[in-house]
Amino acid sequence: MNAIEMTKIRMLGTLGIGALLCVVGLSVMGAESTTASAILPSAAAVSPAMASARALSDLTKARSIFKEQQDAVVVVTSAISMEVDGTRQEDNGETVGTVINSRGLTVVSCMKVDPIFTLNDLLKNEPGSASIQGSVSKLRIQLANGTEIPAKIVYHDAELDLALIAPDTEKPVAPFVHVTLGDGAELDVLEPLLSIVRLSPVYNRRAALGRCTVAAKLEGKQGCYILTGDGGAQHGAPLFKADGTIAGILLMHRPSLELDVESDNGVLVPVKQIRKAVAIVEGAAEAETVNKSKGISVVTAPAHEPVDGVVKAAP
Repeated sequence: MNAIEMTKIRMLGTLGIGALLCVVGLSVMGAESTTASAILPSAAAVSPAMASARALSDLTKARSIFKEQQDAVVVVTSAISMEVDGTRQEDNGETVGTVINSRGLTVVSCMKVDPIFTLNDLLKNEPGSASIQGSVSKLRIQLANGTEIPAKIVYHDAELDLALIAPDTEKPVAPFVHVTLGDGAELDVLEPLLSIVRLSPVYNRRAALGRCTVAAKLEGKQGCYILTGDGGAQHGAPLFKADGTIAGILLMHRPSLELDVESDNGVLVPVKQIRKAVAIVEGAAEAETVNKSKGISVVTAPAHEPVDGVVKAAP
């Protein structure tokens, strides 16, 4: 082995897998180069994930996805009040959500929109832990045009970090721009995805386009995915495949107190899990309609059970 080959090995060991992927050209929109072309296998051996990566190199298609879907990504604000160890804490929450039907049903991070429920769910199995008291109020969905619509939480699943909110107003609301969930096909490792996020108030909450790659699939019935890349995806933001169909929503997926909320990059919760939540909410709504009740209360997800550190949906 000559000196040049030894140098290459040392460089790869230093840069790590993330840099190696960028060198190979598997980033969502990585430009083709002579080096990348030499490393990639022949056309006959190209996998579906690699074919998808090449498809996303078409900037026109990526921009089309962004233009069509950006208004379905909304800002969700709230006022959160919690009492921890006798101390009252007040905070104004802000996160992003993804509208999934014309009536304004929106997927958000449960931890972001209702941290009280999430933390109490995590503390319930901790010996001697007291419950956290508090409330969430002034929940609003802010549309792309700046319109704010009062909302309420209608579903929450602390272990998947999945919450659904819906408009809470008697005034007629125009149909919402929304993503279409579809049937949620399985994803391949190294498959590139596009994310749509909202920038901070400093930048007027403008929509922005990002990119990331499927790194691994978690075991268990929930079928979540670990992502990697430079997309800067936000909890509650949608991720799209190369053909423009939605792959899922980025959420925290925190099954234990051992994980740090601030450092958790999250996982992709697939469409099939979101569809299950929607079906539960719609079933509850139908039951309430039959009972002539006014609106529906918050629906809590069925229990999950941890298996080898991975949350697995109970049968």
